Amino acid sequence: VKNLAQDTAKATNQITDQIRIIQGVVNDAVSNISTVSNTIRKVDEISESISKSISEQSESIATIHQNVEDAAEMTVQTTESIQRVSATADETKHSTRDLLSAANDISQQSESLNSAVNQFLATIRSH
Repeated sequence: VKNLAQDTAKATNQITDQIRIIQGVVNDAVSNISTVSNTIRKVDEISESISKSISEQSESIATIHQNVEDAAEMTVQTTESIQRVSATADETKHSTRDLLSAANDISQQSESLNSAVNQFLATIRSH
């Protein structure tokens, strides 16, 4: 009975030692799981930050794209306006030439009329 009690005590001590070893391993595993969990949280925070940055960049790109489109449209409108101004200037140039030609014709006709009036008056005076 004494031997059996000693064997039982020894077995109980061995089981206690093994339980302590298992508890140590379990505690290490829990610590490692906690570390992994914290790392996953940090990765999640970084992922959210990256996602937010990408979203902001997308918004900025969309704004830049819209500004480029607006500038292109304004360039087209400016080009069209310049073409209209150029066409109007050409029309004005042609109208000015026509007006100058008409003024020259009137001046020549006025000189001819003046000459004819002078001849007529000279003829009347001489009679």
